[in-house]
Amino acid sequence: MWHFVKKYYLATFLGFLAATLLKELLNRSDRTFVHSFVVAVIVAFVISVVAGTIYYFQDTKWGPNKRKKLFTKPPFSHLLMNRFVQEDDAAVGVIDGYNVVVLYTWPNGGSAISISVFFDMDFANRYKGGIEEISKRNKVAAKEGFAWGNEGMISYLIDYSFKLPTYEKIMQRAEMMIAILKAEGLPADKLDDAEKPMPATGNVARFGFAG
Repeated sequence: MWHFVKKYYLATFLGFLAATLLKELLNRSDRTFVHSFVVAVIVAFVISVVAGTIYYFQDTKWGPNKRKKLFTKPPFSHLLMNRFVQEDDAAVGVIDGYNVVVLYTWPNGGSAISISVFFDMDFANRYKGGIEEISKRNKVAAKEGFAWGNEGMISYLIDYSFKLPTYEKIMQRAEMMIAILKAEGLPADKLDDAEKPMPATGNVARFGFAG
């Protein structure tokens, strides 16, 4: 129960409590601190219940359902045509030996496509100084907005409002991340051949996909 409250309600409640209390204290005339505090608690509670409930349904119902439906249309249908495979609610492919995972996500309630390319984390820790050192010295990744993950991956979020990003844009970002990994001398993560999907083409022109 505590995990549920913490994930969906606590941060919103504390944030609005602090903001509302500060506003009450700055604007109050003859109100007591207790009065201002009660008002702040009520406002923060109502807002956190509404916002947290919306986030809960987005996280557990609407988001996962939307992920499933997205596989029937571009860019996910184009990914599947290019030898990506659907694993649960993600599209997984192999480009130049690197495992690439593409999925729909909803950071802060918005919509985005997450692209992740995985590399050998053990190798990175032994010979490259780990994620922190790699992140510090790689200016290209930082400039382009790529994020390094401790799970052994480099990722990118394409935020959008209405129109989904194209297959071409997803491939462009994936190939840029692979180029960064190669420049850093980071090999692909180790998986048995039986665990890997067929190599994805990553070739847009060949299939003539547009927009």
